Amino acid sequence: MNQAAPPAPHDWHQLKEWLEHAIGLNMDALHVYFGVAILVLAALILRRPLRSPIPWLVLLALELANEYYDWTYEVWPGPDRAIQAAEGLRDIWNTMALPTFLLVVSRWFPGLYTGWRRRRGSGADAGEAGGEAR
Repeated sequence: MNQAAPPAPHDWHQLKEWLEHAIGLNMDALHVYFGVAILVLAALILRRPLRSPIPWLVLLALELANEYYDWTYEVWPGPDRAIQAAEGLRDIWNTMALPTFLLVVSRWFPGLYTGWRRRRGSGADAGEAGGEAR
């Protein structure tokens, strides 16, 4: 299988198209996968938990920048511009839906990620923290 080399990073549009063909997934799926991957990478780099809104905001900023680039780079003529806007909104939805779900679940149900065994103020926690003499 002869694959062409990826285009230079400064040509963002061609790089995205190359990635779509090299991986074999459509752009909708790539938005979903890369949304989750960027969220996790941002959390790791910033040393923040997934329940923090900071990694989510980083992802949102990157996605909005990507869609702004698409909007200005790929100018569709006439009434097709409305279709282009709808596709941009779909891309934002695909990118942000699963990370938003992960953010909400991790904030409302923190025990889901850290384990349900420990409860605040329980005797086990006080003993582990050294608050109880033996």
